[in-house]
Amino acid sequence: MHAITPKASNTAIMFGTTRSHQSLLAILVFIARSPLIWKKCSHDFIGFSALKKSKKSTVRTIDEITITPEGDLLRFTFKGNGFLHKMVRILTGTLIAIGDGTLPPEVIDQVLADKVRQAAGETVPSHGLFLDEVYY
Repeated sequence: MHAITPKASNTAIMFGTTRSHQSLLAILVFIARSPLIWKKCSHDFIGFSALKKSKKSTVRTIDEITITPEGDLLRFTFKGNGFLHKMVRILTGTLIAIGDGTLPPEVIDQVLADKVRQAAGETVPSHGLFLDEVYY
């Protein structure tokens, strides 16, 4: 569902109980400091997709990313004007890696500038990913 161009898409990722709160805090601190994530932005997100190249534009606008705890789960909610193939899963994997300290926060800017998929975090599994709502 993330490969179509919906206005809103959600994904939830499970963590262990202890780790979820530490990771959530680290991810939220990163988001609060990152102009890319905490306010509306338009960028070429080819580096955060499974596409090697595209004849169509790979510029997308992210209106909002929210992360909310739900028991032992963290729910990642992405709202935007469209998403590239696996874009939400790769962005989620990158945010988790930043929260865990595996990747530095600067990796977001690096991937956007260099457009190199390999620099981003891993692609999280698709289970838990669903289309919540589409706006026209």
